[in-house]
Amino acid sequence: MDITNWLLLIGTTLALVSLTWYGCAWWYGRKLLQLHERLLKTRQAAGKHATQARRQIAQLQKDLAARSSVEAVQRQAAIDEAERRSSLIMTLEDEAPRSRLPLHGFADTQPL
Repeated sequence: MDITNWLLLIGTTLALVSLTWYGCAWWYGRKLLQLHERLLKTRQAAGKHATQARRQIAQLQKDLAARSSVEAVQRQAAIDEAERRSSLIMTLEDEAPRSRLPLHGFADTQPL
């Protein structure tokens, strides 16, 4: 082969390689930009969801704190009521005449 053929073959090969490289860079660059845009949209949506979840958690914590304070007040009222009843029973027992029967109302039995 003549040197001209070799130069033509090398030039054509270089042109095809560079054309292929630029074509791939354009094609995959476009695909990468689309993926990057999808990634940004997904990150924004995830950020919105995270903020919404934080707000919901904060609201639930407020509700739980309010509920626990209400339950504490109810529990304290129940304790106060129980103490009042027990003190009333104690005063009634102190005022009641003493009998020979035990508190359960039945006479104790002895085995023979």
